[in-house]
Amino acid sequence: MKDSSPERPWLAAAAEWTSKVTTVAGQMVLPPLLGLWLDRLAGTVCLFLILGALLGFAAAISQLVQWVRRGPKTRPEDGPKHQPNPPLSPPSYPQPGSLQGEANRQFASPGPNEDHSDTEGKRE
Repeated sequence: MKDSSPERPWLAAAAEWTSKVTTVAGQMVLPPLLGLWLDRLAGTVCLFLILGALLGFAAAISQLVQWVRRGPKTRPEDGPKHQPNPPLSPPSYPQPGSLQGEANRQFASPGPNEDHSDTEGKRE
């Protein structure tokens, strides 16, 4: 069982726990179902069902004890540390006064000290 620390990606921890839960569930469910099938095949009442349930329960408990005894495989101080990505900086947009060039000037409104004679001549 690995350490589910905040340094591990959450998806990796979720996948690990999903695997463990389905393993234990399969160990507890499949043997009794197999026993039920054997009971119907052999014509017995519930002999193999009970044996399957006991076997599945023992297998699941054995698996859980093994995981607890093994403990975390990697501890945060032993393994490489996950380096988080640096925070994203907001995009920098050019300031309105810093735009240069004729294309930018034709769309900008004239300032209070600029000559308006060229625009007046075009209107006439």
